[in-house]
Amino acid sequence: RRAVLVKSDDPFSEAAAASFFKRFAESGGEVIETFSVARDQSDYRAVLSRIRIQKPDVIYSPLTTNITPFYVQRWQNQITVPTISCNCIT
Repeated sequence: RRAVLVKSDDPFSEAAAASFFKRFAESGGEVIETFSVARDQSDYRAVLSRIRIQKPDVIYSPLTTNITPFYVQRWQNQITVPTISCNCIT
C-alpha cells in the first residue's frame, strides 16, 4: 500500500506523522510523499492536485489547524481515497 502524508509545521503534527511513517513502513507500506504545510495555510489545492496525480491508497493528515478547508477541498477535487487523521477516519 502507498500513502501520502500531509502534516502541519507544529510539534504535535510532526510527531504524529513521524510515528505513522515508522509504523506504516514497518508494516510494509510505502510513504510516497510528505507535504508539510504552514499552520495558517487554508488553500490546499496545489497539495491535493499533486496527491491526485500520485494515486495513493491512503492519505494520513494529522493537521492541527484549518482542517475543514482541507477536507472541503479534498472533496471538491474528487479525491475519494481514505483519509486518516489522529481523530477521525473519513
